[in-house]
Amino acid sequence: MALKLRLMDEANGDWSYCTGGKLAFVRETERLAGLG
Repeated sequence: MALKLRLMDEANGDWSYCTGGKLAFVRETERLAGLG
C-alpha cells in the first residue's frame, strides 16, 4: 500500500502536499527509512 501511495504521489507531483499531506508523510517516512 505504501508503495502504491508513493507511486500515486510521484505521478501527481505535489498533489499530496496540497491534500492533507498523508502521501507526503508516507514518502518522507520511506525516504528516512532508505526506501525512497
